[in-house]
Amino acid sequence: MAANGQPWQVDFTNDEGLYKIAISLNAGKNRTALKDIKEFLAKAGVFVDEARRDPEAAAEKLAISRRAEYTRTNKSPEWIATRELSIITRNQFTDMLKSLVRDNDAMRVIMGPITNHWC
Repeated sequence: MAANGQPWQVDFTNDEGLYKIAISLNAGKNRTALKDIKEFLAKAGVFVDEARRDPEAAAEKLAISRRAEYTRTNKSPEWIATRELSIITRNQFTDMLKSLVRDNDAMRVIMGPITNHWC
């Protein structure tokens, strides 16, 4: 609900929103989206669990998925290689910063402007 009490009209949601939708929907032949939502959430949950158990394998799986998306959208091999290298470099850089700055509040102040997002 929006601040004015009216429902939002959006074409997307995050995982929490999908969980809330799935909980509120009753199964039925007219609710075909519910099956798709549950399947998506199950796959996402599996990936998170895999990432917890084996972060390196999950990172590789994610990289393969990204590579397939880049190829599907006709990115050049050079663009893909540059993008993959930039992800590795950014992760190394942010990991180094995290090891140097132990204060979470200070880290947010530093990381936001440097990486253009809040951690």
